[in-house]
Amino acid sequence: SYEIVSFSADKVVLRKTYNETKVENQFYVCKRGEFVVVYYSDLRTVYEYTEIRIDSLQEENRQTIEQGFYVKDAQELYSILEGYTS
Repeated sequence: SYEIVSFSADKVVLRKTYNETKVENQFYVCKRGEFVVVYYSDLRTVYEYTEIRIDSLQEENRQTIEQGFYVKDAQELYSILEGYTS
């Protein structure tokens, strides 16, 4: 959600708040360039740029990343990312 923090004739200041308890899936994992990138579920805000190269993944994982997928929470996300790097 967005909240107006302050405003004047010259400037508007907004605060973006991400309430993870109100979101069914917190993250979205996909390919950006040659790397795996994690977005918040809004699909616009980057949560993490990883150093995991797409070409280093097994074919099945590569296809899944190229299609993109949602992840429920941070625990599941880091479990998935750890699996890609081992």
